[in-house]
Amino acid sequence: MENAAEYNEIMNRGSKQIPQIEDDIPEEKDQAFSIEGLDMEQALFYSGNNYETLKNILEVFVEDGSQKLDLLVKYIEEEDFENYRIEIHAVKSLCKGIGANELSEKALKLETACKEGDHKYVIDHAQEAYTDYVILIGRIDEALSALNKKNDDPGADKQAAAPVLNVNEQLLCIKLLLSEFEEDIAIRLADDLESRDLPSETKEKIKEICKMLHLYDYEGALGKIEVILNED
Repeated sequence: MENAAEYNEIMNRGSKQIPQIEDDIPEEKDQAFSIEGLDMEQALFYSGNNYETLKNILEVFVEDGSQKLDLLVKYIEEEDFENYRIEIHAVKSLCKGIGANELSEKALKLETACKEGDHKYVIDHAQEAYTDYVILIGRIDEALSALNKKNDDPGADKQAAAPVLNVNEQLLCIKLLLSEFEEDIAIRLADDLESRDLPSETKEKIKEICKMLHLYDYEGALGKIEVILNED
């Protein structure tokens, strides 16, 4: 995972500042939310270390998947490689954001091939990526259904909540994502931060950052983040 040192620093610092609840978390906590093909540690990192946020992201991933699958097929059949590049770029970022690194890498190679005009590579490898995407969506949908069923059972153990990153830690995550040109994931994490119950002054600052990100003013957002991080 890129920026592993920064990631470990964030998590280690967060574990010191946030009350620990490890004694109350059942040993099967991670297994209860484990999905084959996903790096759950990475997925949690990109979800602000919040299981509920990750669950919501996975639900959106599944819901949007069928539409993206149809578009991927359509653009290959029409040999519309520019629009295919746009869609496969989105798949690449979405997969990285949930820890589906193998499919993210395949999508990256397809995106690069589109940029370089290597249409033969795209045609030869699009089906493999499509199949992996279908399988991944199915696995996530199945896991979410099982998790929802378990949470609806009053006699079942509930999914334990992971400690949530504080504001500065999550802003640092967003900064790292922007530096890696993973704007889609950064925006999602910023929107999650804005949705939290924060002090009014902090809320306004986060709202301003979100507005900049949605207007593609990434440099402005980075500058604002730097100001906030340097305030303490």
